[in-house]
Amino acid sequence: MYPFRVVAHLYDAENQEDALPRILVSVSKKRFHHAIKRNRVKRLIRESWRKNKSELMKLCQSNNKTLDVAFVYNATVILKYSEIEEKMKKVVERLVEKL
Repeated sequence: MYPFRVVAHLYDAENQEDALPRILVSVSKKRFHHAIKRNRVKRLIRESWRKNKSELMKLCQSNNKTLDVAFVYNATVILKYSEIEEKMKKVVERLVEKL
């Protein structure tokens, strides 16, 4: 889903404390040559994830599963935080549906 490419992997947790979703955020050096821009995009993505991950956390803990999610940012411009958060909400909704 634009501006992200999302790859998710679900597996059984070893114990209840490990039953949490984890993320990886990747921003291409090819698209953003300056580290300050790459870091800004990563901060925006991490903050929107922090605000919207609660449903996935509940689902993972209730089913004793661990979810690894990788976000690869594909856009060539830095989107506004509100746009990134809207897309993150849609991504989280889709992940909850598939689980």
